[in-house]
Amino acid sequence: MKLVVLYGPPGVGKLTVAEALAKRTGYKLMHNHLTVDLLLSLFEFGSQPFKRLSRELRHRILEEAAKHGVAGVIFTFVYARPDDHPMLHKLIARMRRFRVRIAWVQLSCEQTELERRVRLETRRRYEKVKSVRKLRQLQRRYNLAAPVPFKPNLVLDITTLKPTVAAQRIVKRFKL
Repeated sequence: MKLVVLYGPPGVGKLTVAEALAKRTGYKLMHNHLTVDLLLSLFEFGSQPFKRLSRELRHRILEEAAKHGVAGVIFTFVYARPDDHPMLHKLIARMRRFRVRIAWVQLSCEQTELERRVRLETRRRYEKVKSVRKLRQLQRRYNLAAPVPFKPNLVLDITTLKPTVAAQRIVKRFKL
């Protein structure tokens, strides 16, 4: 299985790029809010049960996909350094057992554009960050612009880059 991990701050366009990439590759899409929204129905964001179950659910789902022959998965999430570092090491270890090749793709954009995007109506269908105040609060608390410390890592500034072009660059870079 090939695993494409798209990460970046809230509002950067992870789901939009992931959808374009899924359309181009035929890979399955497991975006962040499939698990976040489920867990928010029962637990407060950031609580111990939320963190533990979020990590475990994501890892188990990806493990099962690898075990049962899913050719490719696109996974999106917000990387909050340093808090998410241990979770990523566990993910890598679990995926290594199934010989999963991981492609790390960091999406970024200019702050003014990020602040415009978090207010978009399209974000309403999931429990996403929807205000500039909340975005800035998260940016102060975590380093959301840090790259994951793993290779290969592709960084795409998608301030003006179309999602289809971003998807094309990912395909080309990782030979998907």
